[in-house]
Amino acid sequence: MIKNLLKILAKLYLKERYYNLDRQSFPSFSQMGEDMIIRKIFENKKNGYYVDVGAYNPKQYSNTYYFYINGWKGLNIDAMPGSMASFSKLRPRDINIESAISNKNERKTYYVFDQLALNTFSLKTALKIEKETAYRIKKRVKINTQTLEEVLDKYLPKNIVIDFMTIDTESMDYLVLLSNNWKKYLPKVIIVEDGNFSFENFSKSKIYQLLLEKGYNLIAKTDVSLIFIH
Repeated sequence: MIKNLLKILAKLYLKERYYNLDRQSFPSFSQMGEDMIIRKIFENKKNGYYVDVGAYNPKQYSNTYYFYINGWKGLNIDAMPGSMASFSKLRPRDINIESAISNKNERKTYYVFDQLALNTFSLKTALKIEKETAYRIKKRVKINTQTLEEVLDKYLPKNIVIDFMTIDTESMDYLVLLSNNWKKYLPKVIIVEDGNFSFENFSKSKIYQLLLEKGYNLIAKTDVSLIFIH
């Protein structure tokens, strides 16, 4: 009986072992696996194009780095002064721009934290972070904002279709979407952070309502992001 049991366990082990060898594995660089959802949407596409607004880091918490190392290229935008030095080094095939995006041109205060992923233009958000976490504002920087339309007009290569756009700007995400010209720039897929979204009450989310009006459907949600497809 013990010999038979060992034979059965051995067969199960070998079956699982070879089954695992046949599986494909993909490295995720996103905070919550968003890049793997996008990978599935564009499974067989090569040489695609992305726009990353609030890019933060060329690799860490990046929704676009997986695609870069698989032959894609795109436009990375971040407000933090000096942020694009690492992008230019690690991702020279991309266009890397230091710019703050909002729905109008103005001079705003940018709150820089000792954890750069938390940087924000929102004083309310900055104070909430300091109240609820151990992270602290390191400095305040005055930065001029531009609209997304202005940046895309200037830097997006001609005749390029944006396969997906990812937006993570710490409380400025809705204003970034408002600043786009949707007749000129219509990404196939959009990833955007939205702390106000809930499945129980869609109407509370201005981001959801705006993208619904622009012809997008919500297809996935992670802990921090919504993913829409046109």
